[in-house]
Amino acid sequence: DALPRGGAGRDAALALDAAAAYALVHRVGIESAATTAVTLPSSSRQPVPDRLSSLLSTLMADAGQHSLLCAVLRFVRDRGMAVAPRQAAALLGGHIRRGYDELVLGVMDERAAAALADHPKWGVYARRAALCGGPFDRDAWDDGDCLGRLFCYRRLRAQDPRLSREFLTPETLRKQAADRRAEFVWAIGTGLSPADEPLLEKALEDSKENVRKAATVMLCRLDGSALVRQAEDAVRRHVTVERGPMRQTRIACTPLEPGEIDASLGVPRQFEPTAGRLMKAMICVPTGRWKGLIGITASEMLQAQAAYDGEPMDLEWTLGRAAWNWHDAALAAELFARDPTNVEMVALMEERRREEILLDALESGDTPRISDMARHMPEAWSPRLSLAVARTIARHAPTGRSQTASAHQARAFHNLSGLLAALPTACAPEAVPEALAALDSIAVEGQPAHRLDAAVKGLALRASFLTIVDQETT
Repeated sequence: DALPRGGAGRDAALALDAAAAYALVHRVGIESAATTAVTLPSSSRQPVPDRLSSLLSTLMADAGQHSLLCAVLRFVRDRGMAVAPRQAAALLGGHIRRGYDELVLGVMDERAAAALADHPKWGVYARRAALCGGPFDRDAWDDGDCLGRLFCYRRLRAQDPRLSREFLTPETLRKQAADRRAEFVWAIGTGLSPADEPLLEKALEDSKENVRKAATVMLCRLDGSALVRQAEDAVRRHVTVERGPMRQTRIACTPLEPGEIDASLGVPRQFEPTAGRLMKAMICVPTGRWKGLIGITASEMLQAQAAYDGEPMDLEWTLGRAAWNWHDAALAAELFARDPTNVEMVALMEERRREEILLDALESGDTPRISDMARHMPEAWSPRLSLAVARTIARHAPTGRSQTASAHQARAFHNLSGLLAALPTACAPEAVPEALAALDSIAVEGQPAHRLDAAVKGLALRASFLTIVDQETT
């Protein structure tokens, strides 16, 4: 009686009714799919508490909170906890960016590894998780893929550098994938010692330039290596200090012969192939050795004039590279004082000094300089720096009062985007409420609003995370 009367409408309704009835009968007759019970091993780790697991799910659902997601995962890993197998699968399924795979492996336990072992895509990660955890397993090393061996090697270098040398020999390094060999060489920096020199010397012959460069830097940091001795010998022969009539110091450099030293370090194109060879040698010399080699210190060299075979030579660039190789914070600070645009030197300074430099830039409102320096700031900020960043961002937020002012503020705000993105993770815990209040009151429109909203949301989630941690530990 409820069906429409007559015509096509009634016929269509009857057809739909019949289809629904047929589907219901058919569904009742379908047998249940066969299932196999999976018995997962017991976990050796404490599971992530429910509230922290819920926060992880929230962070995973927001692509704009990747940095904070990684920070929470590091907390989970460092506390020896593990995420549930389903959450590990979700992280591997696209919620974690390329290059952070090792962080996910660090929060997987035996249950997650077993649950994902047979997965066609994520099974390889489960095998890598087994490779990275627990004591070193020779069978796992032999059977693992290249990336799995890299993870295992990094862990082994941190635990037992001597044992790691038995497994990474020049022959085994040569067999690794071309795009991974440089990463193996950089990993040698953990626990670096003269025993690593034979492997690094062989790596200098690698066909890949990035491998040769990594090996050169490692040998430069290995005081007393053959490369360093060759560089010092070259400097003794080709660098001399002269005194002018007004007692002005002049450094005279003469050409190196081809093959006298072959350091795989790039130099500015205008100095190749003449002065570049000598500059490569000078980069390899420990910055504290210059006084004994030529009679003046690296700091005194900065005050001198230098010439290569009669042509001017860029000593500041050369000593800057040497400061980076030898982690010379004092020389880096002096180079930065001479040239504040050389923000790369900031990365070598003590955290206190780095913070002072950024605070000075924040107070002066020099946003382009702030943008350059943001890449070299410490991962964790002090309360003073955290609040200075939040207030500077609030001060430069585009208000739209006039077209000219809006365009100027938009450029300044764009220069602060690096600090804005880092604020939720780097902000000092005690400064989070005040930083959140400083940003939450800003109203901007357009593209800047998306970045600002992500930062405000990130700070709110960070506050939730800090509350959870405080309650879990008290």
